[in-house]
Amino acid sequence: MLTSRERAGLQPTPLAELASSDSALDGERLREAFGDAFLLLDSDVVRPVSEAALQRTAVMNIHSTQQGTRLEDLLVFAVRKSVRNFEPVITLGRSASCDLVIAHPSVSARHALFIVTGHCVALYDAGSTNGTTINGDPVPLRSDAKPLPLTPLSRLRFGSVETTYLDADRLCALIGFARQR
Repeated sequence: MLTSRERAGLQPTPLAELASSDSALDGERLREAFGDAFLLLDSDVVRPVSEAALQRTAVMNIHSTQQGTRLEDLLVFAVRKSVRNFEPVITLGRSASCDLVIAHPSVSARHALFIVTGHCVALYDAGSTNGTTINGDPVPLRSDAKPLPLTPLSRLRFGSVETTYLDADRLCALIGFARQR
């Protein structure tokens, strides 16, 4: 799914630049640039395969210490099309040909598929070796059932890699929390 800026041929402001700017970041501005679906990953567990994959998947890092509680170093992935192909889904996997690249041995080359319609995001397993879950429940294969819709703060697992699904408003709140010192 392309954002309105991408449809107009404009490159989005890098997510890290939006988050680090002195101006207020709101959900509408974030949605305009990157859509309304984001995944948070612990950066100690996984790193993108290359700098190109970092830029292509609109990744940023969040790190902060707030009132003695350490907010982990997190990678933020925008769930959006980054590979220009004609597939109507957003792919996640270890392969560089996926829209979201997670370089981890437990993640299959093509692990999961996101379906984005309006503000609804749903998930299928793409026939992965190590499975996909939402809040501990197995995600069906695309050929077997309807995709499972995601709700903000859902815990997703791709193989042994755990992520959290956020919408733009919740990501803005997290960035605001991380900015406080």
